[in-house]
This record gives sequence, structure tokens and C-alpha cells, in this order.
Amino acid sequence: MVTRGFSRSQEMDADMLAVKSIGECCSISPEAAVSSLRKLQEIGRLKGYKEEDRIGILDSHPSLEERIKKIKEGQ
Repeated sequence: MVTRGFSRSQEMDADMLAVKSIGECCSISPEAAVSSLRKLQEIGRLKGYKEEDRIGILDSHPSLEERIKKIKEGQ
């Protein structure tokens, strides 16, 4: 269970590093990452995925909404 917690924080760190890297090397705004994650949310909704189906602390990755919020906070 402890390693799963690290996995979530590491994924958030990876998101922020990716946003920073594509911004520096390719002049792509953080909003492009947000847009991509929103598209993944929509695909999930179309396939019947519900955010309330997540287990919470036992999830190995942060929710897309958490990832989007973190990227927006980092802008």
C-alpha cells in the first residue's frame, strides 16, 4: 500500500516535468496537457467510466481531475 502512494505522487511529478519540458523545448502551453487529459476523461465517460468507481487511497494513479488541477495550479 505504501508504494502505491508513492506511485500517485510520482505520476503527478512526471506530469509536471512533462508540462515543463514540452513548454521549454516546443513552446507548447500547459493548456495542451489539460486538453489532452480532458479528452481522456471524455473517452472514459463514453465507455461508461465513473469517477465514483475509484477506490481512493488504493488507486495506483491520481484521478484525471486531480492531474488537471495540479497542472493548472502549476501554471
